[in-house]
Amino acid sequence: MNLLLQEATKRGPGAIDSHFKALAFSIGAQAAVMSDPNEMPTVINDLISEFGRGVQAGMLEEHGVNGRFGVQVHAVNVKR
Repeated sequence: MNLLLQEATKRGPGAIDSHFKALAFSIGAQAAVMSDPNEMPTVINDLISEFGRGVQAGMLEEHGVNGRFGVQVHAVNVKR
């Protein structure tokens, strides 16, 4: 994901917007597939909270506030 964001950054603001929209749609689609429809409000809230933490950590790293930060996502699992 970091490499994809770096590539989008090179192409400018429009590419960054497209990257984040595609990321949001893919995460939402994965949650929809893995979750009970009745749990979707909670699942979406949890996803947004976690995604926000990831963006915050990325921004802190980018601006030199934190040291190195790396994440590898192989799958998104929802507890039932």
